[in-house]
Amino acid sequence: MREASGVNAASRSNEKVRHRISFFFLILAPLSFILEGSESACATVRPLIMDFVFSYPWLSQTFRCYLVFVTVVMGGITGLFGASIGEMPSRIKTEIEGVPALPDPKMARHGLQLARNIGLPAPDLSAAFLEDQSAEKVTQAKSPRRLGIKRPLSEVKPAAAEWTILADGSRVWTGQFESVGALGIRLHFTSVTLPPRGVLIVYDPENPDQAEGPFDTAYLAGRDSFWSSTVYSGVVVVEAQVSAGSRLAEFSLTELTHNYRQLGAGEAKSAQACELDFGCELPQWGTAGAAVSGIGVVSEGGVIFCTGCLLNDQDPAPLSNYYLTAAHCVLDQEEADSVELYWLYQTTSCKGPKPNISTVLRTRGGGEILSRRARGEQRHRNDHIFLQLRGVIPLGVTYAGWSTNSLAVDETVTCIHHPDGGYKRISHGTIDSIYSTDNFWYIIWLPNRGVTEEGSSGGPLFNANKQVIGQLLGGFSNCKNSNLEDQFDYFGRFSITFEFVHYWLLNEELPPVPVNDAFESPKILNGFSGTLSDNNLRGSRQIGEPSIDTIVGGTSLWYVWTAPESGQATFDTLGSAVDTLLAVYTGITLGGITLKAENDDRVFGKVSQSKVELTVVKGTQYRIAVDSYDANFNPALSPIILNWFLPGGPIGGGGNDSFSKATTLIGTNGQVRGANLNYSREIGEPTHQPVGFSAARIGQRSAWWSWTAPASQRVTFDTLGSSFDTVIAVYTGSSLASLIPVTQNDDINGGIVQSRVTFDAESGAVYWIAVDGFRLATPLQVDQREGTIVLNWSRAVPLIIEGRWSTNLLVEISYASEVGRSYRLESTTDLGQVPVVWTWTRLENQIGNGSTKIFVDPSPNRLEVQRKYYRIVTF
Repeated sequence: MREASGVNAASRSNEKVRHRISFFFLILAPLSFILEGSESACATVRPLIMDFVFSYPWLSQTFRCYLVFVTVVMGGITGLFGASIGEMPSRIKTEIEGVPALPDPKMARHGLQLARNIGLPAPDLSAAFLEDQSAEKVTQAKSPRRLGIKRPLSEVKPAAAEWTILADGSRVWTGQFESVGALGIRLHFTSVTLPPRGVLIVYDPENPDQAEGPFDTAYLAGRDSFWSSTVYSGVVVVEAQVSAGSRLAEFSLTELTHNYRQLGAGEAKSAQACELDFGCELPQWGTAGAAVSGIGVVSEGGVIFCTGCLLNDQDPAPLSNYYLTAAHCVLDQEEADSVELYWLYQTTSCKGPKPNISTVLRTRGGGEILSRRARGEQRHRNDHIFLQLRGVIPLGVTYAGWSTNSLAVDETVTCIHHPDGGYKRISHGTIDSIYSTDNFWYIIWLPNRGVTEEGSSGGPLFNANKQVIGQLLGGFSNCKNSNLEDQFDYFGRFSITFEFVHYWLLNEELPPVPVNDAFESPKILNGFSGTLSDNNLRGSRQIGEPSIDTIVGGTSLWYVWTAPESGQATFDTLGSAVDTLLAVYTGITLGGITLKAENDDRVFGKVSQSKVELTVVKGTQYRIAVDSYDANFNPALSPIILNWFLPGGPIGGGGNDSFSKATTLIGTNGQVRGANLNYSREIGEPTHQPVGFSAARIGQRSAWWSWTAPASQRVTFDTLGSSFDTVIAVYTGSSLASLIPVTQNDDINGGIVQSRVTFDAESGAVYWIAVDGFRLATPLQVDQREGTIVLNWSRAVPLIIEGRWSTNLLVEISYASEVGRSYRLESTTDLGQVPVVWTWTRLENQIGNGSTKIFVDPSPNRLEVQRKYYRIVTF
């Protein structure tokens, strides 16, 4: 049929113009992406490029694919670099990593005989089942799903005579291990030394073509032990292979795991009953969900299963394989080394066939811990662990985007996870603003839209833009819970995690490893006393390093001090911003040290810093280790303070022992450090005695400072960080004999024996600050009155308080309190009137405990009579 000349000719002409414009945009597209770096440019240009590609049939298929690839890549780059620092989009894995050679089982092919055949009878699992049932009953706990137990082996070491020489001169050792009734086995290899090209492999003798490995020097990555990946059988063969002329491989087999539960075994009774199949929400959640995996870990209690996900980073290439899950799923580096990941363990269509776990893609080799924050720590307890994986990530897996931005109240969020160790599920809920905290999101699951269970631990929480905003800690939700009000969970906030992992995600330069990270390179401490500030970011624990007070930290720093005299020395970490561990040793090698003193908390449950006292001998060298509690692998740049003190130093300390030698303080805010070793009390000096303070408790070790107020303002002085029980007093006057007391304090509160005072300073006035010690009654404790002093001062900034009407025209006042700080709530009715000095009436005094304080003014505030104003002051 002939075309109508008018309209169709115009169409062809318009089509040519459109294609030329498309080609023009195709040429300029890379430039527009570079210059704009915006999603809007991508949205404008991409349709024109795609139109050009698929409109011309004469374009070769290869070239068309190339142009599609360029378009997708540019779109990915736009999303990557167009994102703000606070967020990152997802990324699809497209490059192929170096894949190791496939394992080559030789036993069946060469008719080899077993050198060892070890059989273990079926274990008694009654205790394990009881523990599992007990764990399931624990409320508000999303514990990992246990799959198996560990069983010891009588140590197996290959003997030289047990190796078989093959025709090509290579040698092979074979051993078979059986645990009756096991659904899967992992073997623990220790003391491993492999020659070049030496390998270890494991496999089911019934399916040698599915061998796991090879485990070689590259796989070990400097380690001398590892757990083999899971072989889904009750019988496992180990083969060690070395090349002709090479030395023999050396290793020991010390234990194995016995899996008594198959992955997903409980789905029929639990997960399958109420969880939403992830396959039903494809493709909209396909990209984000492909970043989520199951994670198997060998823990102290056996084989456990959790959920986690890969995270994208800002570097476009290469991918760095950063992985996020819950800290309670991986407790330390030894467990991190055992990690194996199960990818795309999901249905491919809504309620489609259940995947076969033995054929699910896996990543072996574990990972290095870059950051870990457990929920038991004092700061930022959002329960995360951040790993860099060692093994190969398969194609089809994605790297999830993330966001540190805040969310709107009641915003819908989504968790993708592996409940009960089953295949992938998805749950939808909303954020509750009332119960969410600074460290955790509180999520209420929508009715019939999924929950979480054991094995879901560590599962990522996504916002509406499909970016990770947290990881699962725990909660009450599960498929057995019929109460809809209890279907909620807690997720650690990613914005908190980001504080510790931004170095890697943003490809920033890492701070250097501490120079005193190793025992062999300690920092030197000198003299009778001193204070040193440090940080243990990127600190590590050496092989063979002892625990401190039964606790394995993980970020230890080392110091060395030679005692200038014999006596009773004190070391402490008071003033540190992290929960510390402290130990003192003698010895010149890590393997030959002798413990002299150790401590976790100075006052259990109250003071998380550490303190030790020990008798030292003149000329003896002492090694001091300071660590962080709870495997705190990345405590950031929070300072660690180490104080040391030994009586017997120069009399008077050569410093501010007397009023006339007071050290001058400058500025509105500041901090100074010193010591009152062998200081004395002058004739005529005040006792610095607060109300109720017995004269018999005067320390007689006073140190002096002077401070000129730069402006009229309310200021606070305290001795937080000092190593002993202090007393502080403030005076005005021109000489020791004419001092006028302004304020004094002994203890901030019953649990904090350092001191704090707050007062109204007048501009230009000179204030004298004395710090002394509290003298204890026991003679043996008399020197508790001296040590290192930290004196802090700052402007006392008024608190922001919130007032609202209550019933009967009463006003309710609330304010956030700090632990140990004293507060006074005052009111006035003449604010804003002349004169400028107003009269404030005290309403109540409170000691802060970290919670929000609420006060209801008992006197009605009738607006038609007068206005009333409120303020909070500290003292």
